[in-house]
Amino acid sequence: MHFLNYHYNNIIKYDFLNKFYEKRKLNVPKIKKVCLSFSNDKTKLKELFSTLFALELITVQKGIISKSKTPQISIKMKKGGYVCCKITLREKKMYLFLEKLFYKIFPKIKLFSGFGFKLNKVAKTLDFVLPKLFYFSELESHYKFFQKLPPIQVSIIARSENSLQTFFLLASYRFPVQL
Repeated sequence: MHFLNYHYNNIIKYDFLNKFYEKRKLNVPKIKKVCLSFSNDKTKLKELFSTLFALELITVQKGIISKSKTPQISIKMKKGGYVCCKITLREKKMYLFLEKLFYKIFPKIKLFSGFGFKLNKVAKTLDFVLPKLFYFSELESHYKFFQKLPPIQVSIIARSENSLQTFFLLASYRFPVQL
């Protein structure tokens, strides 16, 4: 059992039950998955393969290249053209990636004050962008292959009823979120 999962089971659940007066432990929100994606404006397969390889190095999981469902005239893309690479992390690999974010990547970002979080009725995700990929030590050693990568988009998706619960869950993990 990963220490973040242990922290969730032994501390966050009980804090949540006391704060929101829930009667059942099953109603406590939980982080379901983390989605990582690169989106490209160009349909060059060389660039897509390098982004896919970078995602696989970061997460140690096989990625997916997705195609466009509709033509996009503004970027000269046909229907069925390759658009982005993405990976969805769950369970153990999700906790390993969150640990890497908390202890290796966020301390490397200069002048980092946290992510803004807006409270509304249905917000169950936190989306943010990491502009520089060389915060990941796996990509630093292969600098010449990953020079021209676009920024990585990270989505943390929670199982919760409203955005206040999602904010409390992320804040209990000591995730740098601000209202």
